[in-house]
Formats: sequence, structure tokens, C-alpha cells
Amino acid sequence: MMNYESGTFLSQIVDRVRETLQRQKRERPLEALERQLEKAPPPRSLVAALRRTLPGRVGLICEYKRASPSRGLIRGDLSLSHVVSAYEKGGARALSVLTEPTFFGGQDRYIARARRISSLPILRKDFILEPYQVIESRALGADALLLIQALHPSKRMEELLALTHSLGMEALVEVHDGSQLDLALKQDVRLIGINNRDLDTFETDLSVSEGLIDRVPTDVEVVSESGIRERADIERLKKKGIRHFLVGESLMRSDDPGQAASALQFDPRPITKICGLQTREAVETALDAGASALGFVFADSPRQVSPATARDLIAHGRRYSRNHYAVGVFVDTDPAMIRSIVQTAGLDAVQLHGAETPEICKALSGHGFGVYKTARVRAQDDGFGAEWFRAYERAGVDLFLFDTLVPGQAGGTGQTFDWSIVPDYRKHTRVPFLVAGGLTPLNVQAALATSQADGVDVSGGVECQGKKDPARIRAFLGAARDHVLSLDQASKGECVCPIKK
Repeated sequence: MMNYESGTFLSQIVDRVRETLQRQKRERPLEALERQLEKAPPPRSLVAALRRTLPGRVGLICEYKRASPSRGLIRGDLSLSHVVSAYEKGGARALSVLTEPTFFGGQDRYIARARRISSLPILRKDFILEPYQVIESRALGADALLLIQALHPSKRMEELLALTHSLGMEALVEVHDGSQLDLALKQDVRLIGINNRDLDTFETDLSVSEGLIDRVPTDVEVVSESGIRERADIERLKKKGIRHFLVGESLMRSDDPGQAASALQFDPRPITKICGLQTREAVETALDAGASALGFVFADSPRQVSPATARDLIAHGRRYSRNHYAVGVFVDTDPAMIRSIVQTAGLDAVQLHGAETPEICKALSGHGFGVYKTARVRAQDDGFGAEWFRAYERAGVDLFLFDTLVPGQAGGTGQTFDWSIVPDYRKHTRVPFLVAGGLTPLNVQAALATSQADGVDVSGGVECQGKKDPARIRAFLGAARDHVLSLDQASKGECVCPIKK
């Protein structure tokens, strides 16, 4: 049985969708749709796009929605081309496009138009009731579609999911309560949408996402939907470990949808990565202190861990807190081996510290994890010009890391470089970047201010006698993220080794 009441918004919408669907089947039989599939562009992965969101930041699915059942017309003066272009410039990770015409003002042709304009994955937002619509979605050019758990018994949901995946698409399986979530998790789901809107009353309540997130396995991506209007809403949900959001109405009502999307994502706190972790205690300390990312070294190093050990530490970290990313550090490792370790350990991103070419980066990009590339610099510009950055950007690199060049060493040198040369790289790339090399609780604020970097990466600077020191981790993260610790406060700790200036 379908889980909705007669006479509600949802029942009215479903009844109208069924009427429209019968007409569409007559006008465009299934055989015609199947022929059209051959011309459909290759699907783009929505899950991969979301997973490539940077640590500490949020993955935003921005929606083009002209109307809603409860509010009527939202905006009639904004063209799809204008909004889609603005969303992409505003940092959206994906697009959601409404195609239901009666209640939401959508049209099927919006999918193809959005795809011509944007390189982002496109989610078809509609009320999918039958296999016909799944095939139609792919034929229209959609990369993913919405499946509402409340509309389907388990067997039908299983069939719709299987068909979706067989066509190379992904499904955002939408739930509204615990019973629906339990049903969804029995299926082959890769992406759960927790809708904060009651589809009977259309009222929104962010506590729905807060109450359900801990029941979702950590290997399933979660998107919070509806009722998200300002940055404070995102901050509230981020505290519960939610990293991805679908936002439509508040963006469509703004004077500048692209700027509004950018504002929702803006976080003044730098990205902070604690690298070279080897123990559960160090993982817990880093997460307690607010690290954006945890780093695990797979290259030859005193800090090296095995894939099995990393898997244990990452799983422990995710049980402890969902709101972080796990990054694996590699040096000139075969891409196939890297992909294998990513899967074994459960990494969110890889950080390449060797002489990896753009071709190597491209072989890793698009597989559902972030790709970060290290550039090792000295006190002067070492030739990292516009062409160098463009080559790696085209290869799908998500983030650059600037570390100190010491001949014969790939990293972990404990030496700083001239941070003042880093701002010049801004003119060559829009890709975010971090700085590393010789950072400590005492100099991290200066490094951030001088380099104008988006974040910092530290390993040896939070160690004492070769082991991660809780006091130094807390001092470093406090100084980096809050910019409130004085040098005197940062130097106080439990380690008997002095913190060197």
C-alpha cells in the first residue's frame, strides 16, 4: 500500500501524475523511449560529485523550481539558463530540476536544457511511479532521479532501483520518518534524502533530519531536503554530521540565486587536516577538537599504516563523529592500487605527494572520491604557472596542497617555506588550496594570514617524540579554526618537549 492519505497534497499530486502519465504513454510509447536511450548522453555520478565536496564544506544540490503546491508561483521571471549558470558559479555540486508541470511548474525539456548549460550532475525531481518514468528520465538526459519511499511497497521500490542502476543512473531515495528509512535501507540504496517536509501538510521541521541521521549507515550518503533557508540551518544540521543539502525555494526567491547558493556554503573557518594518524586515541582527539579531515599515510614513512589499520581507524572515527573526511596519502602509487585501498579503507579522498602527472590524476578522478595534488615549493616560485594549474584542473583535481620542497623527501620534513609566494597562485586557479610544512600551534595563524590559504595540513607539528600529542592537536586546531588562542596559550600542554618557535 502507498503510505499517504486521500485528499492530501501528496494524493492530489499523485492522482494528477497518473493522469498525465497515461497521456504520455499514448503520445510516446515505451518503444520510442527505448530508442531514444541510445542517444542519451553518458550519465554523470551524483554520488561522486557529492563525495568530492571538500572537508568541512557542504555539498549543495541547487534546485530549479518555479512553483510549489503550498506557495504557488515562486518566481516566473527567472529563466532556467540564468539560474543554472548562477548555481554552477555559486559552487553547487549538482542540480535538481523539477519536471512535474501542474503543481511545480516543471517541464520535461528542462532536463536537456540544463544539461546543455551545465557540467553538473542533474537530478530529475518528479513523482516517479512506474518503470516507464525511469526509462523516460534517462532518455531525457537525467543522471539521477528521486524515488519517494512513501509511494512504493518494497517490491516495487526494489524493481525501480534495479532499473535505475541498470541504466547507469543513481536514485535519491527520499524518506520522511523512521519506518520509511527502515524500508529504504533494506534496498540497494546509495543515497538517502531525508525530507524535512511533511508531504501531507507541507510543513517543514529540521528535527526530522536530526532525528534520523544516526540511523543511516556511514557508507550511505545523506542529503537533507526542505526547510533550509540560511547558513544557520546548515550549521545546525552539520553538527549532526549531515554534509549534503538540497535547497530550492529559498534560492529561487533570492535576488541572486548564485550568490545565495554561495552564501549558504560559505564557512569562514579554514579546512584543518591532521595527518599521519595511527591510533584510535589520536583520531578521537582530532575529532573532538574539530578537525575537518583525518589523514592516513600509505607511503613509506614512520607514520605509514596498512589498509586494514586505516579501515579500523576510519570506521572508529565515523562511529565517533560523522562530520569529517578521511584522506589517504600516497606517493607515486599505481592508480589501480590506490583505488583498491580507497575501497578497502573507506577513504573519502586521496592526496598525491609524488610526481604524479595530470594523466594519473585523471585516472583517479570521477571514481567517487576527491583527488588532491601536492606541489612542493621553496622560497621562490618553482614554476607553478597557469599551465601547470590548468593541466591538473582539467584532470579533475579538487584541491592543491603546497608543501616545503626538500630534495629526496616527499613530505613530513618539518620545514616551512615562504608563505608569501602562495597568494600569487590565486591568479592561476579557482581550485582551493592548503598549506603544509613545518606548521605548529605557534605559527599556524601566521601561515593562514600570509598564504591566504583555504586551510592547513599538519603532522609532525602536533607530535611529541614521534607520537601525536593531544595537547598540541587541540592547540593547533583551536588556533587554526578559531583564531583566538594566544601564543602563550598554544604553548601550554602536557608534552615535556618544548614547542619550538
